[in-house]
Amino acid sequence: MTNVSSIASFRNWVLGAGIFNVVCAFPLAMPFLYRSYFAGIDRLNTALALGGQHIKSPDDGAHALLINTAGLALVLVGLMLIYAAGNLKERMGIPVLNGIVRLVFSVLLVYYLVAEGDRRLWYMRASRIRGGLSGQFRYVPFATVICGAMCSES
Repeated sequence: MTNVSSIASFRNWVLGAGIFNVVCAFPLAMPFLYRSYFAGIDRLNTALALGGQHIKSPDDGAHALLINTAGLALVLVGLMLIYAAGNLKERMGIPVLNGIVRLVFSVLLVYYLVAEGDRRLWYMRASRIRGGLSGQFRYVPFATVICGAMCSES
């Protein structure tokens, strides 16, 4: 793969990750959608017989606000990735930091999988792998290589 096609592929990957974040997190950010989102996840969990406790929406405003805030943060990250895809040479730090956070998230996910023994967490991890959006183990090194290639061109 040539340097130009590597950069184009990485740009597409960053753009795709940004769109994925915006689409998947938007329901969590909206007070009138997150309850339906939680109910859908719970129905999917029941249909797949993954076990664990039922997922319930919070009954109080403080916890609902935390969910909405987390959703807004994920939407913001998605928008930042979409923005970064427009000019990776100048905005490489955004996808690199996103890759580091995704790596930390993966470690936390494994920790809770082991600590809680909840199969739903494993399914969430496995579904992200199948979706091709969990390249955090390759993300940071790949971003570093691409950044190095782009910086050496100038």
